[in-house]
Amino acid sequence: MFSPVYWSGLGNVFMKLNKYEYAIECFNKNIVLNKTYDESVYINRGICYLNLKDNLSALYDFKLVLQRNIFNYEACH
Repeated sequence: MFSPVYWSGLGNVFMKLNKYEYAIECFNKNIVLNKTYDESVYINRGICYLNLKDNLSALYDFKLVLQRNIFNYEACH
């Protein structure tokens, strides 16, 4: 089993390659394995959802980030 850091790193690689479905899978695995909240994972997953035109899922992730950190400007895009 790989660590949450591995999955977020791999998700970032897939994002750069425009392989958003794979990136989302990696970010999902990070969220399941990670015992602490990492807002960058939710932001990156939200960006993937936006690129796939899944606006409702993107909104969910960005809203979750803003509920925990209202000053996160990345979630306001």
